Amino acid sequence: MKLERAAGSGPPREWWRRYPFCVATLAWGGLAALIGLVLQFRAGHAITELPDPRVMAPLFAVALALSITALVRREPQRLIALGGVLLAATAMVMGWFVVVSAVLLVAVLIGKIVAGLI
Repeated sequence: MKLERAAGSGPPREWWRRYPFCVATLAWGGLAALIGLVLQFRAGHAITELPDPRVMAPLFAVALALSITALVRREPQRLIALGGVLLAATAMVMGWFVVVSAVLLVAVLIGKIVAGLI
């Protein structure tokens, strides 16, 4: 008995080739987050000040455009594109994001310590 391939089953393709705009959105969002970190934590810049909007707004706009293109193309992995847009949006408010994340982390740790003592 000889097994044959099913119709339409060719060699496995790389997953990132099937969702080009979703992956591009995620990569662009990661780049925006990296640029946001550099702009936020440069010397002499307060953590509560926003990064330069002349740089961050176009980065967010490109991420949003890539995400909309992925949705129009009906690429099935929409969460990848959403992640890229969220990274770019977080980059716009990087300092506040870091401060709020630190406060939440401390609150969770205190909650776990208190719950362990009771």
